[in-house]
Amino acid sequence: LTYADFTAAGLPVDGIDPRRLSIYNRGVEQAIQIQGEGDGIFDRGDRVHFYAQGIDMTDPDAIYTEENVYWLTVEDHNGLRMATRDVTPINSDPTPQHFPTHLQLEEDTAYWRAMPDGEGQDHWFWGGLLSPNTENVAAARPYTLTLNAPVGDAGVATVRVKLKGYTTGAHRTRIRINGEIVDDAHWAGQAGFEHFAAFDPGLLWDGDNVLLVEALESGARPDQLLVNWVEIDYHQAYRADDNQLHFGAPGTGPYQFTVNGFDDPAVDVYDISDQTAPVRLEYGEIADTAAGMDSVANIADGVDATFAVATSYTLRFSDNAQVMSAYLALAQDRYRTPARVQLD
Repeated sequence: LTYADFTAAGLPVDGIDPRRLSIYNRGVEQAIQIQGEGDGIFDRGDRVHFYAQGIDMTDPDAIYTEENVYWLTVEDHNGLRMATRDVTPINSDPTPQHFPTHLQLEEDTAYWRAMPDGEGQDHWFWGGLLSPNTENVAAARPYTLTLNAPVGDAGVATVRVKLKGYTTGAHRTRIRINGEIVDDAHWAGQAGFEHFAAFDPGLLWDGDNVLLVEALESGARPDQLLVNWVEIDYHQAYRADDNQLHFGAPGTGPYQFTVNGFDDPAVDVYDISDQTAPVRLEYGEIADTAAGMDSVANIADGVDATFAVATSYTLRFSDNAQVMSAYLALAQDRYRTPARVQLD
């Protein structure tokens, strides 16, 4: 949040002591950081940093809104601020190569209004009906899973796909990942059903992957069902994706984390284990991993060629990780702005 955001919304920021600003979400004060608040004046170059999330689609209130609301107030006392922690790299700490990660994907594009016994249930689904024997209804649908740096030789990957029967009879469904069958199941009725399968992480690609949900003949006519959401767990390398990375640790204890793939040396890192009270981590190191112009000889035809190598930066820091430790590293150009700022 910037000076311009406040003035555009009608907040008289020139008469406000920025140390008195607080941010709340659902009644809980959030720890924030205000650059430049020390002089007691919110100048044009000052900025408010806070950690926010979109609405949790598993929250019961998600059926009423797609927006999560954060309230900024001017108090009669100083607001809650982020703590800081020294994470100077310690070379004797072990350096992990990958970490377990969890990805949930859900798009609410189809609404089942007259669901039987639907009170309190999720009426939103991802795509329309699937059926192996209904005219003009698809028997299979692909879902794109965009994964960053999956590690093909680490542990076991798992996938969950939540389905719901639309018709009351039998169903048979199959899950494929990048063309390979990972699960095949028989189930029945209008109750929810969850595919759960472990599979070889070597099936996963860096970038777009295709999860295919197939409705197969079960003997029932008609046989119709819906897809609700997809979850996937796998191990991920410490590589930034579009200049940012949410990541964790492979276990507890001291680690020296190394995150590569940044194209900007101005990288900030936070401990977001407690999302209401992020901790700004200080004294990490940024190093060039490739830079400048390299001259090479083309051995095949003897022609000299000169090409530019993109500059890449690596973040290093040490921290004592806990069971639920979570971190966010991002270049300064990846800070986001709220969808909307308005005066209440």
